[in-house]
Amino acid sequence: MQFLFYVIPYTETAPPETPSPPELTPGNKKLTLTWPASPRAAGYKLYYSAANRFSSAELYADSIKPVFGTVREELILPTNNQTYYVWITAYNSQGDSEPSQSAGGKPAAPVPIDFTNVDFTLGMAQAEYVFSEVNPPGPFNTSGKLWDRLTRRKETALGNLFCDGSAWFVRTHYNETFDFVFLNGGYLDQPLGKGTVTVGAIESIPPPNARDDFYTVITLKGPELKLLLDQAAAIRNMGRGGKNTGGWGMVSQELHYTIQYPERGSTTNLELFFYGTIKEGSVSLNGKTPDFSEDATYRICTANYLASGGDGYTAFVIAVRDYPGIANVRNIQVPIWQGVSEYIYDQGKITPYVDGRVKQEGGGVMCE
Repeated sequence: MQFLFYVIPYTETAPPETPSPPELTPGNKKLTLTWPASPRAAGYKLYYSAANRFSSAELYADSIKPVFGTVREELILPTNNQTYYVWITAYNSQGDSEPSQSAGGKPAAPVPIDFTNVDFTLGMAQAEYVFSEVNPPGPFNTSGKLWDRLTRRKETALGNLFCDGSAWFVRTHYNETFDFVFLNGGYLDQPLGKGTVTVGAIESIPPPNARDDFYTVITLKGPELKLLLDQAAAIRNMGRGGKNTGGWGMVSQELHYTIQYPERGSTTNLELFFYGTIKEGSVSLNGKTPDFSEDATYRICTANYLASGGDGYTAFVIAVRDYPGIANVRNIQVPIWQGVSEYIYDQGKITPYVDGRVKQEGGGVMCE
């Protein structure tokens, strides 16, 4: 006997309930709002005003979505030291809720970071940024006891934090325009724990000999961009701090690509399983396929160490040697870890995330 089940689509019969008033965290010319998601809400609208009257409020955003039961939005404002009031409404197919009670906050420029004080508080990490793990047993790890430095073999939340934080810092503080950030996994040598984030915690993440590495912004032509990605894919994928693994490429959120490794059985030379290539058609920069021809140029923010050919990245060296005017090198002599500290200080709260910007396929030793 067969049973047929029909799912009747649920239709809203009333607007959502009025949202709770948001919690406000003041920042530099901004207020960060958080509030719990309301039942039956499809989205939210944010209103604000310098007066505590909803009738005079201006609509700031009209399609805010919740994430995991919590809603977060940044309200960018024209000035500091002025109290602003905010209201939230929820909506669904039946209309808008009544506005929440108002919440008021006064944005203010923060006290500058004291980089000489290792206990200076930058913000809060909502979870641990993991640095290493023990690998499970496999054909290249029969004991199942080999620990792995993740930043030297795959995309990590810690690498994303440093790349995206660097992108924000250089763009915001130095008004520099570039396509993406490229850093090396060997720059990260410690985890970042959950809870309070201090200057000392961020300073201790790079190894001592890399803590003075600063930002360099450089323009590459299309062939050198392709060479850069090819060189990143060819980094030996061992991960455990072994020889020639520190050059693993970490990139900011604008760039996505896939590294392919030889499939099992495709070679009897096990060493070849450690080296990858860029999968054809997988590179995406701001949602578009890059042009790797001589006519195209791309500006990249990286570390001075890499821009000088460190970890074998000759693509930067070729650019400076062959077309210095186009390369247009700009050195920003701020240690990378300090730029990331400024980002955390601005955000207040940071949450680990990976988004698939560097994918891996095939039979690579750490990609099973």
